[in-house]
Amino acid sequence: MQQQQIQFYIEMMRLNVLIPLFFVPFIVSFVTFIIISRRDVDRYDISDEAVFLHNMFHTLDANASNRVLEQGLDGNEYPLPQHLIDLDEPIVFRNSTPLLDSLVQAMSPDNLIEMIQSPQRLSSRNWPDSLNSHLPVNAFSYFNWKQIDSTFKYITPDYNTLSIPPYIWIEESMRFFQEQCHYPTNSYFYLSEKVSDSPNNPWKFLLPISRQIADLFKLSRFASDDQQLPKISSWLGSNGMMAWIHHDYIHNIFVQTYGTKTFYLFPPSEVTKIYIHPKIHPHARQSQLSKKLFTDPELFPDFNNVSLYKVVLQPGDVLYFPPMWFHLVVSETCSNSVSHAYFSKENVILGDISKSPIPIKQKWTDSRKLKAIYVLIREILGDTCPEDINAILESRYSPMSTLLQPSKLSFPSKCQNVEEFSEDELKTINSVLAQIKSMFQKMSPEFSEKPLKYDEIRFKIALADYIEFVVSASFGPDNVFQVIKFLFKECL
Repeated sequence: MQQQQIQFYIEMMRLNVLIPLFFVPFIVSFVTFIIISRRDVDRYDISDEAVFLHNMFHTLDANASNRVLEQGLDGNEYPLPQHLIDLDEPIVFRNSTPLLDSLVQAMSPDNLIEMIQSPQRLSSRNWPDSLNSHLPVNAFSYFNWKQIDSTFKYITPDYNTLSIPPYIWIEESMRFFQEQCHYPTNSYFYLSEKVSDSPNNPWKFLLPISRQIADLFKLSRFASDDQQLPKISSWLGSNGMMAWIHHDYIHNIFVQTYGTKTFYLFPPSEVTKIYIHPKIHPHARQSQLSKKLFTDPELFPDFNNVSLYKVVLQPGDVLYFPPMWFHLVVSETCSNSVSHAYFSKENVILGDISKSPIPIKQKWTDSRKLKAIYVLIREILGDTCPEDINAILESRYSPMSTLLQPSKLSFPSKCQNVEEFSEDELKTINSVLAQIKSMFQKMSPEFSEKPLKYDEIRFKIALADYIEFVVSASFGPDNVFQVIKFLFKECL
């Protein structure tokens, strides 16, 4: 993650606002307000977007269960014992404590103005955002520009870069947020930033309280060599703002500090009904569900059967949810929150796996590459059902299949009909294979003393990620889908 993480989403691409040239000298001074403001638009217009949102939330509300496990915090010195974590389910903690009340007070819009009285600038240079015209105007979706490949430019024709200035004045942003909370308009505002003890971090005043909260929930049990302290982030959004459906590799203690937020939580087992983007896509971990859900429902045939929980959070409420639970977050009012997170074992292991060498040479023929991938996948899969992995990969690529421009590859008629590898090639393949298998075994429920409810599907999602990664590195992103289809149909 970048230092001073900023994620801004502000809908502006459809405004068609023309700024006369004589205003140019003033743009720098007021750039924050230009970007985060938008023309008055009736949010309740009967448009394709409004129909999409109405129908989507109708489906979610109809399928949602409100029976999330709830715990009281008042007087509870150990609110999150291990046996609750072992349930592998979201947990809501009500009945705020003085400690949480102090965080709620610190994060009130009026107090933020008092606490952040400095000319501190937030660097947004490394965090350009994107707008997908198939998503609602008030939906934020993460976009990893480091992951974009030239071959993906035509896969994302509806993603347009939002022009964000090199720096945003934090004090001006807080004033705008305060105004939106007291006098709501039809503008959308979204800000997330990492809280750290850096002298220049404007949110460092939250650290003493947040670290006490992390201690209260004993989050240090999730600490690893890569992460000793919790990752603390602030989240601010205007009324109606949404963080689109996605999952994270973290144990998350999410504290609602101002306003009301609704969480729609989907277990990892619903992965094929969420239709996330491919792992190698800049929108990896984000759902592809869009307005096409109702204009072209065949793209997402299983969404109507998705299972989920619905949780409404008020100030002082705390939500714990385990790694890789998908979530859609809706600000029902102007709101802000603070999250406390540790990366999961899956994140650490997948990070190590992604750094591992791929024992496939680009100069090999297509059939030899295919054979090497087949050997890798067959050995790593073990007793895991290939159809389950194929279903996950199919759900990622099928909705965008018409946008792909695959090359014409030379596949053998059968997976086994390829020349044998040389002794040196086999040695290289087996060496990498042993390394990768060892890493995946750390995630496999089969090798866990106490596997959790969703560990098996987490393991399968991780396998699908690795297969995508290897095939893409060997054949290019364009060809992943056709290679996967051949492998799972003819080989596995």
